[in-house]
Formats: sequence, structure tokens, C-alpha cells
Amino acid sequence: LKTGRINARALRRVAVDDPRIFKKKHEPGKRDYFVVIGLDISGSTGVYVNDLTKSAGGAQAELLSRMGIPFAVYAHTGSRGHGSWNVDIHVVKGPKDLWDSRAKDRLAALHAASANLDGHTMEFYRKVAQRQRATDKLLMYYTDGAMPCENRDEELTILQREIHDAPKYNLKIVGVGIGNADPIRHGLDMIRLDTIEDVPRVVEGLKTRLIKK
Repeated sequence: LKTGRINARALRRVAVDDPRIFKKKHEPGKRDYFVVIGLDISGSTGVYVNDLTKSAGGAQAELLSRMGIPFAVYAHTGSRGHGSWNVDIHVVKGPKDLWDSRAKDRLAALHAASANLDGHTMEFYRKVAQRQRATDKLLMYYTDGAMPCENRDEELTILQREIHDAPKYNLKIVGVGIGNADPIRHGLDMIRLDTIEDVPRVVEGLKTRLIKK
């Protein structure tokens, strides 16, 4: 009402009888992001590949920290015990942890060991991302190839399911192929990492994919 007087009788009718009064207009807000960095530390990565992986993963984490984007960093491998395979996840930085000297020390202390169980590993990362309230989620999945290797039939089934269902969770998966192109074979977007000179390109690849979303 810009001019005149309010009609009290009409006001009651509008407030109670007109459903439009209770409608809310939703404005699209800015997008917010959450990134999971998953580093392959299976035995086949060896010393050089393991150091390369940690360098690239650490550089991506530094970028996200400086951009103020929430993220988590894990490392994945697997082991066999009591007749079954176990997924081993090492927490470098949880979703609520700081990217501080202690997190960086945990990253530096990682070493290559045992197996890779890509299906169950990717399922774990998806669940971490799914619990976050961000509108857009990104998984940077590092692998040195043979996706999957051990426990192949079961892992392949789960891996394919997770890749197929990722859009339902607003999750985009980007493979970081360490000396290989296996992620492309599974239909994933991919950044290739062959030498230490590629680390800036891997970091820029993360930034580009955040900007594109």
C-alpha cells in the first residue's frame, strides 16, 4: 500500500483466506563447494609416485585453503586379513579439521603399502561428500592405475555404481591419473600427473573445474 488507508476488514481476509500471503519467494543464492581429495597410497605407487601424489595433493589442499573452500584430504589403500579385504583410509584432514602444520605432517608421513580397493574406497569418499551441506561437491580421486585391482569383481561393480550415481549426490568425480589414463576408461573427467612439473597443471585443473561449475 503506497497511498490511502488500510481497510481492516479486507486485511483480515487477505491474511487468512489468500494462500498467496504464505508463499515465499526463493532467490537462487551463490553456490558453495566442498572438495574431497583422495590419494592413492597402494603398494604399487612406490616411493617416487607416492611423493608425487603427496606433492600434488598438498598443493591442491593449499589452493583450497587459500580460496576458503571447505575440503577434506584422505589417503586410501587396503589390506587382507582373516580371509577378507579391508579398506584402509588414512585421515590427513577431516571436513572440520584445520589445514595446519599437523595436517601437513600427516600428509608427509604417508607411505605406500598394500592394495587398492577402488570400489569401496570411492563409496567411502562419496559418503563423506554426501554428509556435507554444500550445493556442489567435487572428488579428486588419485590413482596409479588398475582401477580396480584386488577383489576385482566386487570392486568393479561398486565402482561403476558410484560413478553412475554420483550426479544424484551433486558430486563430480575427477580422476587424477598418476602415469596412467585409467579414469578415462571408466568415463571420468581426468587430469594426468606424470612428473613433478605437472603439479601446477593439476592445481590449475582443480581451480578450473571449480570455476566451471
